Amino acid sequence: MLSKSTNVGMLVLSVDVAAESASASSSISLSSDEQPRAAAWTRLLELFESLNLSATWAIDDWTSQGLIERLRDATPPQDMAILADASWASPEVPRRRFGNELSQRLGQARTAGCTIRTIALRGTREVGQPDLLAKHGIVAIRNGSENTRARRWLSWPFDVRATRVSGGPSPRMVRYGVWELPRGTVLEGRHARKTLERAAAVAARGELAPLVIEGANQLGQPRSWKQLQQTLRRAEQLRNSERLHLGSIAEAVERLCSQQPRPHARSILRPAA
Repeated sequence: MLSKSTNVGMLVLSVDVAAESASASSSISLSSDEQPRAAAWTRLLELFESLNLSATWAIDDWTSQGLIERLRDATPPQDMAILADASWASPEVPRRRFGNELSQRLGQARTAGCTIRTIALRGTREVGQPDLLAKHGIVAIRNGSENTRARRWLSWPFDVRATRVSGGPSPRMVRYGVWELPRGTVLEGRHARKTLERAAAVAARGELAPLVIEGANQLGQPRSWKQLQQTLRRAEQLRNSERLHLGSIAEAVERLCSQQPRPHARSILRPAA
């Protein structure tokens, strides 16, 4: 939980850029003119830049050089993460395979000029080898759910019935100095504004409230895109009014680390006689 001293929490934005998102719903085209997925993500990035927003972009295909270059050169800077699925990152996957898959993706990211410090899970609740993450310089895990399509605006952690007075699941430090953050709720379609308001209520209590944008499909649908634009503009207004902080997973981890209690210094000198 974030410090209550300022009573200002944080909305944490992440974007899942998954290779299969284009085919998740074959009956829905990206737009009326069949706009490619890369163009849809670029459109979202341009909106972030116009609103001066930073987010964590979790990517599973590091061969999409055009989008990656655009993200790398964006202003304000965008955070990039490895998007990991259950096929190679779940606890059941052998250690050797997980290590090889992680090393391969991190190598591709480095070749593209990106520094990766976050892994975002998709289709699995947790990762099985946190020590390997720390070995490769990963400092944050964004947890996933076993069914990524199941959690929407009425689900954990912002459902009134599921959210305790003290808030939903809190980030925590796991072994090897790696932070674990909840996945959060998907900003989607006509429910995006209500999702944001519920998340903002959590942040108003001084807590961290993660939000996820996933699927290029909604970016190409005029109504969904308009709703998402309005929602992100509202988030910018909340930030500018200093009602909450707004940023990426990397920024959230920096904030969490700065608020960790420090051990009291002890004098090695004997008390004066």
